[in-house]
Amino acid sequence: LGGLNELRRCLLPGAFPAIRSAQSTLVADAKMALQANERAVLTPGLRGEATRLREVASKMKSEFDNCLEPYMTGCLEVALGNVDYAMEQAKVAALAAEKVRLAAEKAKAEEEALAKAKADAIEKAKSEAEALEKAKADAIEKAKADALEKETAERIAEETLQDQLGQSDTGSSPEPELTEDPEFFDDDDDDMYGSD
Repeated sequence: LGGLNELRRCLLPGAFPAIRSAQSTLVADAKMALQANERAVLTPGLRGEATRLREVASKMKSEFDNCLEPYMTGCLEVALGNVDYAMEQAKVAALAAEKVRLAAEKAKAEEEALAKAKADAIEKAKSEAEALEKAKADAIEKAKADALEKETAERIAEETLQDQLGQSDTGSSPEPELTEDPEFFDDDDDDMYGSD
């Protein structure tokens, strides 16, 4: 294997950077095609199995980024006889994949926290609205009770005033004068039931 690697280096002097550049161009073109495919299936108005197509397009793009691209790069480096470089690139790719996974988990946790905060805010606003409605209803009920109490107090005060006015009218009215009309007191020694 060592002899073959030396033979490759001798037969392809200075060709490794050009081959790596061509492979990078090929990978970039494949990524652009996958991205265009993903955009095409995300356009509105797509009917039929649109949801399934969107899932597959997204999965193809992630599989290419996480699996196929590192594999192709590793294969090229091994074919060029640069195993150490391939191992280094594999480690870098693994670290990048781990960072992407951690970022995705962090984004998901933030999204869940945001959704929870939004739900809590909605619940708080709803409870505040209910409390406000209850306070309004209580205020209306209290206002009605106060108005009824005031009306009752006014009616009682009015009745009391009328009673006092009525008593003062009868109390201040002169007593009936005794008439001294002789016919009024006609007393014939008859009893009140007439005579027999």
